[in-house]
Amino acid sequence: METSSEGRFLTVANIITMLRIALIPLILYFLVTNREMLSFFMFVVAISSDLLDGYVARTFNQVTYLGMVLDPLADKLIQVTVLTTLACVGYSAWVFAVLLIVKEGLTILVAIVIYIKYKMIVKANETGKIASFVVNIGISLSFFHTSMREGLISLDFIALSIGILLTYTAMIIYMINITKALKGERIEFISKLDN
Repeated sequence: METSSEGRFLTVANIITMLRIALIPLILYFLVTNREMLSFFMFVVAISSDLLDGYVARTFNQVTYLGMVLDPLADKLIQVTVLTTLACVGYSAWVFAVLLIVKEGLTILVAIVIYIKYKMIVKANETGKIASFVVNIGISLSFFHTSMREGLISLDFIALSIGILLTYTAMIIYMINITKALKGERIEFISKLDN
């Protein structure tokens, strides 16, 4: 298997990421047509493939700039669209979807500006990875929201509350890392592209 990376786009890792994005319409379709378990299964497949593409990229030297952009974008698209749809069908609270949309929108906007102006890609920090994991747990639990006992704070509410709080914490760290990088400090989560 060819393992050179930077000049290539259609690596196995990137194809897996693209397939993850392609699953989004199916997840939403099954959810709005009251086939929650099928939707849940597709969601689990999608978020699990995130581990697979990362493993393939590292193991076979397929880490590319495209993958560094596409992989987190796929994660954000899945979480925002699925959580918003869950809110639409009454399986989750709108406040979580709105807070996630605002956070991800700001993060993407800043990332675009930083890329265009400074040719830098800011990778997810450890807090961001933990936040994404917790949000995915909250979303997964939301598929079963209606089967949880009424009158109690449900597990999906707790997980999403913690996950959203962590995402905003990660965003603050993200902004701090960018500020340090612009001042010339070497930051582990910053990749500088050659002009």
